[in-house]
Amino acid sequence: LLLWSLIPLIAFFAQISSHVGLQAVQTLAAGIFPFLIFSVSFLSHNARWKLGALDFVCGILSVAALVTWAMTRQATYAILLSIIADGLAAVPTIAKSVRAPETEIPLTSMCAAASAAATLLTIPHLDVAYTAYPSYLLIVSLLLLILTSRRYLPARTDPKRSRRS
Repeated sequence: LLLWSLIPLIAFFAQISSHVGLQAVQTLAAGIFPFLIFSVSFLSHNARWKLGALDFVCGILSVAALVTWAMTRQATYAILLSIIADGLAAVPTIAKSVRAPETEIPLTSMCAAASAAATLLTIPHLDVAYTAYPSYLLIVSLLLLILTSRRYLPARTDPKRSRRS
């Protein structure tokens, strides 16, 4: 969650330096809300973190992408590398959503997808600074929504097993 808050904030500041207007607020929100969840997790006695090898690999690659952006000082590179870093940081959540969809809340992904879609509808002209991050967020949010909503689907039954012999 810490990477999921830091990376959008970097993209937000890159958008601001590219003079993206109101559309950058969605990127800012994409950074603030994970930070709030990360912060509140320290207050909960029930919160548990279980970091695996995939978490560490994605974290290292995310930080490497951010360092690469810091060396380029280009806003477009910052946004694109933030998307790569965020995508790498999303891998553990996507993997967890495949393994245990009940551990994630579909409403969160639905709201993020709606926010990204609304942002894309307000873009005045097609430009990487305006479209890249909301497009990425829409794709990841829809993927997570699909994965986490599977638990609400009726269980499949095997037709061979349901027959009486």
